[in-house]
Amino acid sequence: MKQEISHGLGPATQHLLSLVDSAPFREFVSAITGVRDLISDPTQKFAGVHRMPPGGFTKIHRDFEVQSTTRLFNRLNLLIDLNRDWPEAYGGSLELWPAEMSALGRRIFPQFNTMILWETHGATLHGLPDPVTCPPGRMRLSVASYYYTTTRRVPAPGERRVRYWAARPGEDHCMERMSWQDHLRALMPDPLYNVLRAARDRISRARRSRAS
Repeated sequence: MKQEISHGLGPATQHLLSLVDSAPFREFVSAITGVRDLISDPTQKFAGVHRMPPGGFTKIHRDFEVQSTTRLFNRLNLLIDLNRDWPEAYGGSLELWPAEMSALGRRIFPQFNTMILWETHGATLHGLPDPVTCPPGRMRLSVASYYYTTTRRVPAPGERRVRYWAARPGEDHCMERMSWQDHLRALMPDPLYNVLRAARDRISRARRSRAS
């Protein structure tokens, strides 16, 4: 499975993270994506170095919407691959899939110095679903950073984050099993769903104000 490391990093990795979290770089990212007022995460939760050992994989999934500590809204993912001399036989490609999981959108090989940036929401599914086949002593390496906003992205009509995991065509759909909370969200009418989300956002803003 994927290993996420945000502490005890070397000076070069710390410098890279400082660069991609800096205000000028966030402005650059905003200019590319159109997502304004981006905030870097001071806790670096889920960020840092991501390592995938031989046999490791991450099934196709939707990312979290709200950072549990800061209560900020997750808006953009940034990955930079760090795999020198990594032949195709080692695998480890990132896959991007549409919401309906009808066909693969893009497969990105983890070539050294490749940077991938995408908006994260209910319709942007991704993962490393095929086990890495590098030899012992090697790992698939990348640096990750996440960008946040204080306000929630306006979802498309009918867009819901119901399932976390998603099965590719031909895979066993038992991995998509939902909790009772997921089933409740799926059945909830849009007006009620939006009212509850707005109320939760107001509570989050109040908590952030008290903490600042």
